[in-house]
This record gives sequence, C-alpha cells and structure tokens, in this order.
Amino acid sequence: MTTMRTGTVQGADGPPPPPPRVGRNRLVGAALIVLSLAAALTCYTVFTTWLPTDRTLYREYKAAEACPTLTAIPRSEDCLRKVAFTVESTRNTPKDIRATLLGPEPFPRRVVRFGDSEPVLSGLQRGARVTGTVWRGVVVVVAEGAYARIPPTRLATNPR
Repeated sequence: MTTMRTGTVQGADGPPPPPPRVGRNRLVGAALIVLSLAAALTCYTVFTTWLPTDRTLYREYKAAEACPTLTAIPRSEDCLRKVAFTVESTRNTPKDIRATLLGPEPFPRRVVRFGDSEPVLSGLQRGARVTGTVWRGVVVVVAEGAYARIPPTRLATNPR
C-alpha cells in the first residue's frame, strides 16, 4: 500500500503562509539589543552621575548659611541671601507656570518657574512685592507674606 503526501499545508482561504525571513528577524533582534544597551547606558549614567550630583547639591544647599550683610552683592555666592523682588508678570497656563521678578543688581530680572500655582503664584499681581531666597545666583524660594514656594528647578542651573 502506498501513501502519497503533498507536503503542503493550505489554509482554508488560499495559499500557504510565506516562510519566515531570517534576515529580517536578525535585524529586529539586533535593533532590540542596541535599544537595550542604550537603556542600560542611560540608567548607568543616571545612577552614577546625575543623581549623586543632585544629592550633593541638595546637601550643599541645606548646609548653606545666611549671607553676611554686604554693601556690594556678588552675582553668585555660596550662602542664602534674601532679596526683595517686584513681580513684573505671571503666566499661569497648564504647561507654563512662572513669574518674572525684578530685583536689585546683580539680580535685575529673574524668570522663576513653578510646578503648580498654589499658594504663592495664584495671588501674585503685577507690582506685588515678594521675598526671594537666592543661592548661587538662582532663586530657590519665593515667599509672599506667610506663604513660601520652592520652585522645582535644579539648584545648580545658571540664571537666565
């Protein structure tokens, strides 16, 4: 008795599926390996460089003391200085919450970005007086009356 095999598998709708392409699979595999290496390198950089640097800056900021009273104020100093600012303008949109502050030299104009508008930014009007705490040339705290707000900026960024 002899049995014949056709060797083809056909779907109910037509011809058999095409054979897998080995070259395309290798290309996709190589791309996935490159992407995983890029992700690993990014994680390495974040955990060995970026986070320790920010942590060190935060510790230095917390350890900073009040600045001595000087007649000439330097642009950047490693102490906390309270400076009186006048509000020039505010912007309160969902993606851009900021206040533009006018102050004495060497801080004539500063743009301070906020994470949200409460409680300080919502009450600020043009011409309002606020107190800003400056550390290394950057406004790190804005206070109006009893309310204080810490802008979510990196402490070591250069002033604008």
